[in-house]
Amino acid sequence: MTGASPFQRALETLARPLEFAASRDANRERVQNLEDHVRRQVRLLREMAIPDDAREQLAALAAQFEEGASDAIVRRGRELVRVLAAPEYVEEALLRPLSSLRGLGDKRAEILKKRDLRTVEDLLFLLPQRYDDRRVRVSVGELEVGQRSTFEAEVLVSGQATHRGRRGQRLVEAVVGDDSGTINLKWFRGFDTLLRMLRKGTRLRVTGDVKRYRFSKEIIHPEIEVLGGEDRPAEGDVLPEYPAIQGIPPRTLRGAIRTALTQYADLIPTYAPRGEGGAALPEVPEALRLLHDPAADVEIESLREHSHVAHQRLVLEELYLLEVGLALRKQGGDRVPALPVAAEGERLERARLSLPFALTGAQDRTWREIRADLARAHPMHRLLQGDVGSGKTAVAYLAALASAASGHQTALMAPTELLAEQHARTLEKLAQNEPEVGLRLALLTSSRPKPEAEAIRAGLASGAVECVVGTQALLEPGVHFRSLALAVIDEQHRFGVKQRAALAAKCP
Repeated sequence: MTGASPFQRALETLARPLEFAASRDANRERVQNLEDHVRRQVRLLREMAIPDDAREQLAALAAQFEEGASDAIVRRGRELVRVLAAPEYVEEALLRPLSSLRGLGDKRAEILKKRDLRTVEDLLFLLPQRYDDRRVRVSVGELEVGQRSTFEAEVLVSGQATHRGRRGQRLVEAVVGDDSGTINLKWFRGFDTLLRMLRKGTRLRVTGDVKRYRFSKEIIHPEIEVLGGEDRPAEGDVLPEYPAIQGIPPRTLRGAIRTALTQYADLIPTYAPRGEGGAALPEVPEALRLLHDPAADVEIESLREHSHVAHQRLVLEELYLLEVGLALRKQGGDRVPALPVAAEGERLERARLSLPFALTGAQDRTWREIRADLARAHPMHRLLQGDVGSGKTAVAYLAALASAASGHQTALMAPTELLAEQHARTLEKLAQNEPEVGLRLALLTSSRPKPEAEAIRAGLASGAVECVVGTQALLEPGVHFRSLALAVIDEQHRFGVKQRAALAAKCP
């Protein structure tokens, strides 16, 4: 299986003559134009989306070759290229904390951590939920109440005021307009920065939801961009919109993702081989650039419908890695012992009959296959796929109940707190249908109050908690299970190999 990143492939081109020249002193004289080759290749590498530390080390290497390619310099160059091309460097760089990115810092990194966004790689794969098409602009007079619109206007007046209906809360107001009319803009935070931007006569590009206020129109917390001499905004015409994160302004999040793209994207490998025929798909780094920073002429519907070639690449990559992973696990699974689960008995049967719906043919077939796997003394590695609402959680509930009926525990790990909470609510509803046989459930996330989290950890260690739903908080060193037999990972592609292995390692 391939998997070299653009950065590693470019380093390989740089490395070949260096390896040859350094292998024997006599070879040095046989390599022609080595200095030119190094300078040219380093220039290409420094233009790639790589970390600043790698860029600086490569610049220093090129500077050394300006003085001539002595044997010592050639050997140092070879060693540097080996270090940077190693999988360990690439993995370490992608796993750097978000606080290392410009514009975030420790405080905002902690906020993102609560949403299970911890590393640069996590941020790169936080894909947009939707796209805001700002290519279509209207005049102020054409703005319609209830519509999200983009327009350009001039600041006519601005300043601070006190909101009468919000107990004296301060706000910044601005009246902007063009030849066709005016509209009020209001913000309840960010006063100093806004007042600097909202000087009279400044031209803005404004985007927001138009509302009616008394006899005029207004926009609360619009996004604004100061237009320069060529009336071009700093951001693009098609802007990605990500899940709202309290404490992180949308523009700050977009900026952090752009920084991650420009400094780390070319470290990401592409594993799925190039297929024969059909449309050529971009590699993963380029796919991420196309999704996070769409071109001005992009077909917006393909992005909104997730049918863009960039989406196709990521889907192909996910399916390919899943297939490879399942094949490898199947190959080595029979050599690894596991706790057998007796997926039969009165408790399990009563729970199945108490489900608020009858299992469909596909659900019943899937459950029977999983039940057979649970009874084996070797690990089960299954991918359960289905549309939203197809009953995947119900099947997982029966598997967790089988584990509990055999005296063991289950952990269900989701990539975000929102998904974890949804799974916990669904499992609770299923368990409530037959309280006497239902699971003893708990929800463990990073935002859980400390006393509650400690009580849940104690319940897991004692076995009082039969099934825990959580985020990466389940992987923390302080989480111990009495007898974990079943691990269920939702959206497993959102977790790294080490994270998935860390959860599996908590099984005896």
